[in-house]
Amino acid sequence: MPPGCLLCGSEIEDSRHVILDCSFARQTWALSNIPWCKINCWNDSVADWLRSLKSSLDTEHFERATTVAWALWRHRNKVLFEQYATCLLLFYSKHFTSWNLNVLLSNLRCFKWVWIFLMFGGNLGGM
Repeated sequence: MPPGCLLCGSEIEDSRHVILDCSFARQTWALSNIPWCKINCWNDSVADWLRSLKSSLDTEHFERATTVAWALWRHRNKVLFEQYATCLLLFYSKHFTSWNLNVLLSNLRCFKWVWIFLMFGGNLGGM
């Protein structure tokens, strides 16, 4: 596996970087209409971050935030394992055009929650 972030070239690539700190992620979050102060609450793990989001966001914004996080993680894996392009405009238009979350979530809900479950290490206690 190549070192560093495949989306922005940073030397560091961890979960926080892919989901929040990467310039690609920051541009995606800027398009999400979720206040940065609400999502920039990462402490130690994805699980802690998701718990914090759940307690600070209404249901619609929590759904949107988890969808953005899942899509960013999925996109990173497509770039890594399938040599997928990293173009923000293509990524955004494919996943978030007009933020039609009802359609988007009906297609992604199962996969997103599996991702969340795996990021919690199979333990969703307290959610």
